[in-house]
Amino acid sequence: MYRRTYLNVDLDAYASNINKLQEISNKKLIAVMKANAYGMGVQAAVEYALKAGIDFFATSSLEEALQVRQLAPKAEIQILGYVDLRFLDVVKENNFTLLTVYPTYFEKESNLSGVKVTLKIDTGMHRIGVLPQQAKEVLQGLLIRNADVVGIMTHFAKSDEEEEIYTKKQYELFKQCLADLNYPFRYIHTCNTDATMHFNDEISTHARCGIGMWGYSAFKGLKPAVSLFSEVISCKQVELGEPISYGGRFISDGSGYICTVPIGYADGVLRKYSGNNVYIDGELAPIVGSICMDQMMIHTYKPYSIGSKVEFFGEHISLYEMAEKMGSIPYEILTGISDRVSRRYLLEGKKVGEDLPRFH
Repeated sequence: MYRRTYLNVDLDAYASNINKLQEISNKKLIAVMKANAYGMGVQAAVEYALKAGIDFFATSSLEEALQVRQLAPKAEIQILGYVDLRFLDVVKENNFTLLTVYPTYFEKESNLSGVKVTLKIDTGMHRIGVLPQQAKEVLQGLLIRNADVVGIMTHFAKSDEEEEIYTKKQYELFKQCLADLNYPFRYIHTCNTDATMHFNDEISTHARCGIGMWGYSAFKGLKPAVSLFSEVISCKQVELGEPISYGGRFISDGSGYICTVPIGYADGVLRKYSGNNVYIDGELAPIVGSICMDQMMIHTYKPYSIGSKVEFFGEHISLYEMAEKMGSIPYEILTGISDRVSRRYLLEGKKVGEDLPRFH
């Protein structure tokens, strides 16, 4: 687009990761499209997931589900968060599936005919869902109200850890609950990306993956599909003793050059990342002074022309490294990249599309 700040999204890596996750899990994939497909742009994410054979999506909200439905008219769509039941007509019209957010969630609805429901079992995340000992009563209540109970799921709280003690505990609780219910669920799923990568789930029909499709997991084996870039818009020499940026906290030693780059905390690179490195033409260049809302300054040892590419994460600086130095996690960084940053989609290294969310 018009600004010199953008994400490169490698759609070949995206498709490869989808195939890899299905291969590792030996299950079909539920492609999670939360938060604008983890910041990558839901339109391209759904389009290329469909091309990769995905026919089941998940979102966090009704609004997100409606967006995915426009792109995937025939797909299964599971809403993973709370939906106000005043909007049940919208849910039914669009063939969405709801969760049992809490035990009495559907209690005031006398007739759930035409409403698809997944039983969410809280085995230890303690966020939403029903406890295993509540599951039978909740299931019976749904069936009495004529709900179409299509699935059952749980969510692991510590699947990013090598040690599987807590995950195994949750899994065994879920497995026993499933056996006790003795109900013919069409869809059974427990594993998010990290669990899909290393945990052996023998009872599920599907694996539920989001950020893993973009190549990120606590476990090796996926291809990072996303890189964040900006470009130099100014390059100058600054004399010894001159302060740089707001507050003048960095003082020039008179060496090298100060390059200005049009990316800042309003784009998702937070002020706390000040002082860390970016990559430019073989050089690791530190961010000097405070990161501004729209721009930042970097210190280099040679002059750079206007338009020189600056990498924040990608081939030379990993997203994991950036997240660690920002005191964050890859999820937060990707979903925090704002709608000011255009998404450039690549196939075989060539740009095949570009999206600026702000133009929607």
